Amino acid sequence: MQVFQKNAARRGGGFTLVELLVVIAIIGILVAMLLPAVQSAREAARRTACQNNFKQAGVALHNYHSSQRQFPPGTLFTEQSSTTTCPKVVAGVRGFGWAAFILPYMEEQTLYDRFNFDINVYDGENWNASTTLVPAFVCPSERNEGAWVDCCTGKDHGGAPGNDWRLSNMAGIGDSVEAHCWLYQPHDIGRGVLFNHSKVSAGKITDGTSKTAMVGEIVSGIGRDAAGEEAWIGLSWVTRGITDMFEGINGPGTIPGGRDDGLDPFDGDGGNRHDEYHRENGLSSYHPGGAHILFGDGSVLFVGEDTNQDVLFAWATRADGEVITNGIATDVNRLPPSAGGGGSGPIR
Repeated sequence: MQVFQKNAARRGGGFTLVELLVVIAIIGILVAMLLPAVQSAREAARRTACQNNFKQAGVALHNYHSSQRQFPPGTLFTEQSSTTTCPKVVAGVRGFGWAAFILPYMEEQTLYDRFNFDINVYDGENWNASTTLVPAFVCPSERNEGAWVDCCTGKDHGGAPGNDWRLSNMAGIGDSVEAHCWLYQPHDIGRGVLFNHSKVSAGKITDGTSKTAMVGEIVSGIGRDAAGEEAWIGLSWVTRGITDMFEGINGPGTIPGGRDDGLDPFDGDGGNRHDEYHRENGLSSYHPGGAHILFGDGSVLFVGEDTNQDVLFAWATRADGEVITNGIATDVNRLPPSAGGGGSGPIR
């Protein structure tokens, strides 16, 4: 009798195999339930940090405006006399982008002083400074861990092999359409705020600063460089760094949207609308459902990828007089200036 009681007591002190399997299954279910919540919380934190980066850029842009009485040029590519709608870039351009000009207003005066803005951005003298990572321009959700992009055509920079640049997830919005064309067009034809040789003051934004987009989010991704080799493609804070709303948000031709080999009807040189090398015809992000936009008044909105295209077009122009009511825009001009779109007109 005593032996039986001891054995019974010994068996009662442990777990059976079935019990262990049940416990493991319960733990697995709990982990499966909690993991999405943890991931969602992490993404929410990353999105908030990204939004704060855009707000910081907005403050810097307005401080630049207070100092210079205008916003910085979107980029500085040489004006060309060409009869084609979208002439190609030529040697001798300076090529700096808007983000380089606001460095002193983002506590990056030392980096700014390392550049020689009187010479070409591709010159070897500017190469070391252009390899500097500026975390404020990079979204925490960006998947490019190295933060390098093969941004620009050409075989080398001042004798250094390759043509890599430091990543930026912020693109100045120069117009509703025709981004990579007006990089090289004559000055002052963009209808947005940041375009080639732009000199836009707040007073020129007659649609209202709260209704005019200045900077949008854009990601990098795996694509093909000028030699057809696989590389990270995207935008850099050093040069170019401007976009339009042609492909919307995460649409065809953006990094998340993939290739779009259709031809841009407004592109006089017959190039692909997405510009495979830069994918600069729309906004994009790795945040679920949309991307950030910085408006002229310094506010930052997370805009859904299902936003009406005409609303995006209206936000992209500064003085076209569109009316937006209940998420619908009216009086929207869908044509670029080169196709008779008129609109905001030159800034002299």
